[in-house]
Amino acid sequence: MSLKKFDQMLIGQVQALLELRWSHGIIQTHFKKKGIVISLSHISRIKNSKLGSTENDSKPIKMDVKNRRDLTPSTTVPHSKGIMVWMGISANGVTKPRFVQTGAKINSEYYIQKILKPFLKDNYCRLYPNGDAVFHQDSAPSHASRITQKFLTDQQVRPQQWMPNSPDATPCHYFLWGHLKNKLNKRRVSTLRCLQKAIREEMKKIPQELILRALKSWPKRCR
Repeated sequence: MSLKKFDQMLIGQVQALLELRWSHGIIQTHFKKKGIVISLSHISRIKNSKLGSTENDSKPIKMDVKNRRDLTPSTTVPHSKGIMVWMGISANGVTKPRFVQTGAKINSEYYIQKILKPFLKDNYCRLYPNGDAVFHQDSAPSHASRITQKFLTDQQVRPQQWMPNSPDATPCHYFLWGHLKNKLNKRRVSTLRCLQKAIREEMKKIPQELILRALKSWPKRCR
């Protein structure tokens, strides 16, 4: 099967996982669990193709919200034109969704200035005024860089990196993205602005009880 015939939505998902530096084997296993068979050669072809290019540290997954059946673990919420959003959950509540500017290069500088600083100012201090929290993020290049790690340390934030070989073992991945996808699929979204508005509204509606339940199951998934 040629790349031209290969499902474009699936290519976008594989591309996003490659940008998170997942190995080909882990990506193949991830899709196998979802009943999707993809060969290692296909993953390599996507990586080497224009669609799989990684000129930027991060790119949005492009897909149709209405027809989306599954949401791959990533830092994005899908839309036909592409949109990228950063957000998180905690035992004390949710963070404010922060949308990445279209075409932005997600390097360490952008991540610190546009994501981390607003998060620390508006959300971290509100959710954990005493600073008694561990900040967990994935291993994207802009997250794991020395510049970013130093910034977090200087801000007295305890960063914890992604667990190796455990791509699905985080609450945002096994709970948040699926929950959000289900809610968005029930709404009529026609523009990026409407999608952003819908994401903000749905994030506020998530019952804290569900979040706590997801967090409680985290240790079992890490075993």
